[in-house]
Amino acid sequence: RGRAARLGIPRALAGSPSVLLRGEPTSSREPAATQKIEGTLQELREGMTIVLVTHEHDIAAHAHRVIHIRDGKVDRDEHMQ
Repeated sequence: RGRAARLGIPRALAGSPSVLLRGEPTSSREPAATQKIEGTLQELREGMTIVLVTHEHDIAAHAHRVIHIRDGKVDRDEHMQ
């Protein structure tokens, strides 16, 4: 998981997509790596739609919109500041 996981974001960006889909990009990461990923995603969100699945509330707090899903259904849809 190590090297392949670190290459996930750069590989996904290789084709200059307008939408980036990521699932748990910070799971099993050390705090320094998590901060680096957070910073990268913050930079990318200008001009790109990022759909991110996470259980990390601090990561979700950076989003413009957070959709909470429980038991396969939308539980709450929040538009952030």
